[in-house]
Amino acid sequence: MFVLCSSGCGADSEIYRIRVRNSKGGLVQVSLDKGETWTAVGRVLSPSIGCKIGFPAATYTDDGCVAATAVHGIRIKVRNTNGKFGKAGDPQIFSIAPKEFSVIPKGFGGHIPGTTAIQTDIHTGVSLFREFAPYSGSKVYLESDGNLIPIAKNYSPKDKDALVIVVNRPEKNITALEFDNKVGGKALAVYDDGREEVLADVVRAMSSAGRYDATTFTGVGLINTNHGGVITISTAPVCPFNTVEGGPVETRGGFMIQPYDHVMEQREFKTQVMVLRGLKKLEGTSPLFGKYISLHPDCFAQVKRGRDEWEPVPQRVGKLEGALADVTAVRINLPDWDEIDLAPVLERSAAAYNREKKAVPTGTTMRSSLRCDTVVFYVDGKRATITNAAPFEFTADKGDLAPGYHEIVAENADDASVREIKYIFVK
Repeated sequence: MFVLCSSGCGADSEIYRIRVRNSKGGLVQVSLDKGETWTAVGRVLSPSIGCKIGFPAATYTDDGCVAATAVHGIRIKVRNTNGKFGKAGDPQIFSIAPKEFSVIPKGFGGHIPGTTAIQTDIHTGVSLFREFAPYSGSKVYLESDGNLIPIAKNYSPKDKDALVIVVNRPEKNITALEFDNKVGGKALAVYDDGREEVLADVVRAMSSAGRYDATTFTGVGLINTNHGGVITISTAPVCPFNTVEGGPVETRGGFMIQPYDHVMEQREFKTQVMVLRGLKKLEGTSPLFGKYISLHPDCFAQVKRGRDEWEPVPQRVGKLEGALADVTAVRINLPDWDEIDLAPVLERSAAAYNREKKAVPTGTTMRSSLRCDTVVFYVDGKRATITNAAPFEFTADKGDLAPGYHEIVAENADDASVREIKYIFVK
């Protein structure tokens, strides 16, 4: 069995990791140092109680990985039940969802997770669903005894499970992806040394704007969704969090880039979609459809409109035929950032989240009522101490914890499934 240590032995390419406790009130946390320290950015409103059949493009993602990254939901693929791909496949997935999509809006066209969602109180398009959204293709682990174990093919989320997503830096130094918006054009990867690599041919150009889920909360020119069958770019401005999509005033707008086989199977013939075809199947392959495209604001699109200069994506709201007909090329800039760049972003994200809450200090001592011989205490998933002296108590050192929420777990040393969880707040 492969085990990844929870601290100190992650891959050198790791940028950050996400930890989610699948229980009501559970913490959503981010670590920039491979699990040594954690910062809370949200809480779980309701846990996932299982998996369900997902969208066809999820079949192109490896088992046990993030199948889609989007401002309105992170989809995690457990397995392909029947081993087939596309519409013939049967991908089992669960989700992590933002606050605004606890209720599915009118006109929603994407995956509806229902009770398989880990529903959070984090807003759409920020934090976990923006700077700290994982790449599509990121590995997902189950935390057990302080170690991280890849989720099994028969995994189904259970109450109190702790899940960790490890986000690694892309393998190649690609600074941008460029697309000629014309039939016969090329899709290129541009490297940091100026070299260009042809990735695919453009077999259908894009000319219009469409109404795509959660572009209301994305931002003009920013990435809305990336998975094995799509890149969605928003053309709509960001609206307040209390905005309801599909209402009397249209707030959505964007366009898509998709691979040929997926388009043909889905019978996607809209003029809002640019279609690419490669020498080999593109679905689920990097850098276009996995592992490279981020939701971070530094990953933004630009266009050319009849001139050589790159300029901002034009604002377009609603389904507008021909509204982007003057776009001759699209460029997606890929960020060159690391955990150092993300540190102030995490600090701001945590501070903003804590300001929203009426945080009441709960103390740092936990007394466990477990009936067993020995108890192991963990702080944010990291083993702190083990004791066989009843009453089982542990006091966390505030000096070792960042301001905000943290988790203390008391666990039966002989049966890790028996545990108690307490959350503390450090000023």
